[in-house]
Amino acid sequence: MEEFKNVLGRVMAGIGEPANPQLQLAQNWEKIAGEKIAKISRAFVSKKKILYVEVQDGGHAFELRQKYQTSLLKRAQALLGEDAIIDIRIIVQP
Repeated sequence: MEEFKNVLGRVMAGIGEPANPQLQLAQNWEKIAGEKIAKISRAFVSKKKILYVEVQDGGHAFELRQKYQTSLLKRAQALLGEDAIIDIRIIVQP
């Protein structure tokens, strides 16, 4: 059986590593977007550091672009860092 100090060492080694932006975004999307927006959308970060917010109809996309686009970007940047997300795009995926 593996010694406890070896197991503990492996666990502790992973604590200081930077978190995956995609994982952080998925875990905190409702906190970033709010309950209403989180229910109608799905978000992911591309390799080019663009936050994509998917909605299912054009009406929701229009509303998010007009009212919430800037605040969603700022909230996501506050959580993940400005270097992790540089832009936001709201898209329709039926």
